[in-house]
Amino acid sequence: MIDAYPHKDTIKELFEADDPLSQGLSSRGFVIAEKSFANYPFTPMSVSSQLMCEYYSDNENLAWSVIRGGKSNVVRTFMKNGYNIYLNVGKISNSASLHETLLNMLSQTILTSVVKLSHFVQYLEPIDIVQFIRDRNSGGSNFVYAHFFQVHDNAVTDERGKIVTHEFEMVLDDNRSHFMKSIKDFSQKFLALIDEIRLRDKSAVVLVNSDHGLPVFIGNDFSRKDFLFMKNARHGELIQLWFKTAICAIKKVKDGGMSDIWKYRQKNFVGVFVPVDSDNLKNSVKASEFANPISNINLFRVLFSHLGIKNLPKISDEVFVSTLAAKKGGHAEFKLIKAPYIRDSLYKNGNKNKK
Repeated sequence: MIDAYPHKDTIKELFEADDPLSQGLSSRGFVIAEKSFANYPFTPMSVSSQLMCEYYSDNENLAWSVIRGGKSNVVRTFMKNGYNIYLNVGKISNSASLHETLLNMLSQTILTSVVKLSHFVQYLEPIDIVQFIRDRNSGGSNFVYAHFFQVHDNAVTDERGKIVTHEFEMVLDDNRSHFMKSIKDFSQKFLALIDEIRLRDKSAVVLVNSDHGLPVFIGNDFSRKDFLFMKNARHGELIQLWFKTAICAIKKVKDGGMSDIWKYRQKNFVGVFVPVDSDNLKNSVKASEFANPISNINLFRVLFSHLGIKNLPKISDEVFVSTLAAKKGGHAEFKLIKAPYIRDSLYKNGNKNKK
C-alpha cells in the first residue's frame, strides 16, 4: 500500500511527467489498471474496506478514531489456506492520531493472536521489507502487508526512514516539483524491493495499490483566501478546509461538471504481478477486470477468483464521499454518502494536460 500514490493521469496532468512506478512495474511484467479508483477518500475507510472486501453501510456515520472494520475476508482467507500473516506499518509524520487509527484498525480487523505486527518508529522503507524478506526466507506461504507514507507526506527519506527533505503535504502550485521528486525517489526504492521479491520468490503474487490519490489545492475549486489560509494553517484545519471545498465541489459534479479535487483524490494506482510461469493466469488477469474500471473493494475479490483460493464474486465499484458530520467526544465523525456521479465522471473526459 503506497499511501496517496496518484494515478498516472494525475502525474501527467499535474507534473507534466510520466509515472516512473507504472513504467517500472510494467517493464517487470505487472498489469497496470488503466481506470482504477478508490472507494473512499481517506486511509482508514479505504484500507479497512479493502481488507474486508466489503463496503461500510451507505449513510453510515463513522468516528475517525474507531474505524477498524468488522472482519477481514482477505486475512481470514489466507489463514484458512495456511499462510503466515505479517503487517508492516510505518510512521505518519503529520498525524499521530491517524497513525494510531491505522494500527488499531489493522490489529483489530485482523486477529492479533495470529498476526505479527511490526511498528516502525520512522518511516517504513522498502529496504525494511527487503530485509524482512531475507530474514524469513525459510519457505512456507506468507501474506505480507506493507504500508508506505512517503508520497502521502511529500517526503524524501533515507534508508533509515528519516526525512531528508519535506514540503507541504497537499499539492499547491509552488510545490509540484518537490512532489515529483518524492514520487521519483520512492519509486526507485520501491522498484528495488520488487526486484528482490522476484529474485527470492518467483511464485510470488504482488498487489500494489494506493488507498486514494493526492490532496490537491489548485484550480477553480479554491479561492485566493484559501491559499493564504493554508500557508499558516495546522493540519487539522487543512482537513476541515478540504472537507468544506470538497462538499462544495459535489454540486459541481452533480451539475455535470468535473471537480479536480475529487478527480485527483479518487483516481489511484493499481498494479498486479502474477508468476511468470502462469501464463494463463496472467493473461486472464490482463484481459479481465484489471483492463476495466476497478476499485480497491474488488482487488482481492478478483485475485482470489483467479488464484482459485476463494469464490468472492466481484461487486459494484462505488465511490463514497465523506463529509464532516459532527464532533463527538473530541473526535471527528464522518458521514458516508454514495456518489455515483463522481465515480462516473472520473474517466469520462479522458486525459488533458495542464500547464
